[in-house]
Amino acid sequence: MRPINIFRSMAVAGAVLLAPSMLSAQIAKPLSFAVYGGASMPMGDASDAFNTGYTVGGSMDLRAPVMPFGLRGELGYSSMSMKGLSAGASAKSTDLGGNLNIVTWMPSVIVKPYLTAGGSYSHIGVSASDGTNSLSASENHFGFNAGGGIDFPLGPIPARIDIRYKQISMGKDDQGNTASLKTVPLTFGIRF
Repeated sequence: MRPINIFRSMAVAGAVLLAPSMLSAQIAKPLSFAVYGGASMPMGDASDAFNTGYTVGGSMDLRAPVMPFGLRGELGYSSMSMKGLSAGASAKSTDLGGNLNIVTWMPSVIVKPYLTAGGSYSHIGVSASDGTNSLSASENHFGFNAGGGIDFPLGPIPARIDIRYKQISMGKDDQGNTASLKTVPLTFGIRF
């Protein structure tokens, strides 16, 4: 056999053996899950009233194979403590809610950047205590969120870093202006 034919045969055999593994690396799982946690940073007027808090949650991605976009459903809980309280007093805001987003993944092999945006629904609660008396109130509101992140391997563990802008409409304030709760969640997650 001539040397050129040997190299051609080896190249064809290599392509046949490597093609399935390369193709499976490009095809996303149609259903995947993630758990995440991180900081919830207040923005706008909320940054005058609240400290940076925390957020935890989980998500589910639904994505057709070989498609660059999909749907992401999220359920999360956030809490931020109030600034400038007297000694012995405490107050916090909580947000238990969900997002339904469209996600677009950028073409990439190892690190996969993505953009995401969609509607949000939140059960916003506020509680306060001075050590003797306490009170609480809660309301349900809609809003939106938009942001992006990257999916990447952390050794054998699939991981995610995500940053968003989230705005929940809180209705009208005393002066008739539209009030909203604006936060920026920055999270790290594990995908499976």
